[in-house]
Amino acid sequence: MTIIGANYIGSFLEEAREKVVELKELFSRLSGDEENLSKTVEEMIRSAHTIKGTASLAGFPKLTQAAHWLETILDMIRSGNLSLDEDLLSIIRELIVSIDRLIHSIEDFGDEREVELSPVIARATLYLKNASRKAGKLPPLKVALEKRYEVVVSFEPVSEKIPVWTFAVLSKLQRLGHLISSEPDVNDIIEGRTKPGERLKLVIESPLSPDEIKEELGSVNGVRKVEVLGHGGQNERKEGKLRLRIYLTEETPFKAARALLIIQDLRKAGRVLSVNPPEGEIKDGMLLGESFFEVLLESELSFERVRELVLRHPGVRDVIKIGEPEGESTERKSFSGKKIRPLPFRSRKRTIPVDVSALDELLYSLGELVAIGEWLRDITSGSFNPEQIEELSGKLLETIERLRKTVTSLRTVKLRDRIAELIPSIEKLAAEKGKRVKVTILGEDVAVDRMVAAVVWEALVHILRNAVIHGIEGSEERLRIGKPPEGLIEISIVPHPSYVEVSVRDDGRGIDISEVKKRAVERGIITPEEAKRLSRKEALMLIFKPGMSTEREVSEESGRGFGLSVVMESIRELHGSVHVSSEEGRGTVITLRVPTDVLIIPVYIVEVGGKKYAIPSIGILDSFKLGAESVRKVGSVYVAAHTSGIFPAVLLHDIVEDFAPLPEGEVEGLLFQFDKDGKEKVLVLVDRILGKKETVVRSLRSLVPSAEVEKSVFTGVIIMGGREPVPLIDLISLMEGLVCEKR
Repeated sequence: MTIIGANYIGSFLEEAREKVVELKELFSRLSGDEENLSKTVEEMIRSAHTIKGTASLAGFPKLTQAAHWLETILDMIRSGNLSLDEDLLSIIRELIVSIDRLIHSIEDFGDEREVELSPVIARATLYLKNASRKAGKLPPLKVALEKRYEVVVSFEPVSEKIPVWTFAVLSKLQRLGHLISSEPDVNDIIEGRTKPGERLKLVIESPLSPDEIKEELGSVNGVRKVEVLGHGGQNERKEGKLRLRIYLTEETPFKAARALLIIQDLRKAGRVLSVNPPEGEIKDGMLLGESFFEVLLESELSFERVRELVLRHPGVRDVIKIGEPEGESTERKSFSGKKIRPLPFRSRKRTIPVDVSALDELLYSLGELVAIGEWLRDITSGSFNPEQIEELSGKLLETIERLRKTVTSLRTVKLRDRIAELIPSIEKLAAEKGKRVKVTILGEDVAVDRMVAAVVWEALVHILRNAVIHGIEGSEERLRIGKPPEGLIEISIVPHPSYVEVSVRDDGRGIDISEVKKRAVERGIITPEEAKRLSRKEALMLIFKPGMSTEREVSEESGRGFGLSVVMESIRELHGSVHVSSEEGRGTVITLRVPTDVLIIPVYIVEVGGKKYAIPSIGILDSFKLGAESVRKVGSVYVAAHTSGIFPAVLLHDIVEDFAPLPEGEVEGLLFQFDKDGKEKVLVLVDRILGKKETVVRSLRSLVPSAEVEKSVFTGVIIMGGREPVPLIDLISLMEGLVCEKR
């Protein structure tokens, strides 16, 4: 059974194609660059290993087998047990071609039926048999042989008549010492007289230590475990426990799959006692911090040896040993004790499919920009003509708009298609939980930026899992309370001019507000006094706080209370918002409001105290002017009266000008809809609204003083004409802290 579903095959194929290109390029250097042979072989091993691992996870046995043979042969070259000759180069070339053809077969037909591996495997087997015969009996080392060991090597199960590990083990034995006996007989396996099992028992004489023997044999591809006993059965070394923290690089594609491959390899080095986060969560893309995970391993190998094994994986930045083994914890913490927030796995693709017509458009726009540059140079070298400047400006704006549309089209995907990928896995999860659930998607499809689609997808993973695990009741319970036996989860997509709303509605048990408050107090998120003052809406928003969960028991699926906090943070990074409503016994609705584009977003430019600020237009319903006398302070809050109604008000002056007094005369306001249903509206008051524009949001830290950065209401910066930086205000965070209830 595979752990990567069909929806992930595209990502797997994308990476496999990249690795085949690398293998072909490296092969071209294999025979012509003796000086860098070792480095070239090492890089080829890494590429073959990646293909082997991801193919195994994706469920393609032929591709796994071909990559395994290639990796093993290359490893024998690296260790000096095989020398490159024309025959061996030909076999390596044929294996790479087979891997390439297998990938094309998977792309074209969805399986490996078009490629037959037997000929190349038979040829490689014959070559290795001949190489083994030429080596003759394994010669004893020239140094004195001090100890005799009984070595038991356990292998991964294989289908080949003569597995490739046989030759790899033989080549390694030449470096260990003298082979006394083997059970079953290695020569019988090579000649095909004995079927290989999953264990090989050896008696050898060697001056090497048990650790060195394990290191040599344990590095063979296909070896699951190596046990070294003194001849007579006594263990040479006791197992110890290692707590490992494994960091992946930010650029590592397919992070979750890579983590699972590493864990799989660590099981060959010993016993994996626990993984943080649990493997079930890693399969769903969860890692600790930005991109690391932790493993408690019981092994006879040293930390240095284990670290070396892990670092063989591409994409591993570092491996460190942390702390001493302690009791297991039900809290989400690192093994060092520090609480760590799990983040969704975000596979940032390095390549995207591009239509040739889009490239033509880019080339056309580039040509226009070059022509405009030449035109500008001609104008500035002579006398300025206002008409020419105006014409040039118009042409430049036209070209920029054309370029923008082309680039945006390359980054957009259909949101409905992306969301639909989740439905089979969610229905499968429900079945595993003994529940009947129907998941439907309603509403229009909409094109959104790839990053937006990825964030929404990750958010829905958490929301839908919560709905299945915690929201929807079992069939018997539903019948008992008068509901149909099949639960309903409804995903709706509602497009707006500059943003899209994605809602998840379930007809489950709803959220128990009193239990939420109780658990929030128990976990130190709020005080008992604060719990008493919370409105229903504020209490519901507690489910998005880090560490908040109403589950008493921690399981692979839930209980640590970090899933929905990840949803909130991911959506906020897009300058979006999250809303929740729930009724006990009736169900829950969670709505995500996100922009359709992240490259260029619409903003209002406002002025407060003589300074300019930008406010995202998402959620802003209207703008209007009103006299300062229309604004009154009632207790600790402001209220503004306008012909369209009376609204709670927020003075932006209080936020950015350290509680400046309300300006005299006329002020202007932006009417902001704070909730999904339009019941919560707040008027944001400023000195002046300078206009609305579409702009690129940039990093804040390098352009404005650090003191400004520390103000949590700022999330970015836009650049106005004349290179003037204008801070972008996070209106959602601002409203959470300052919105006034109408009472």
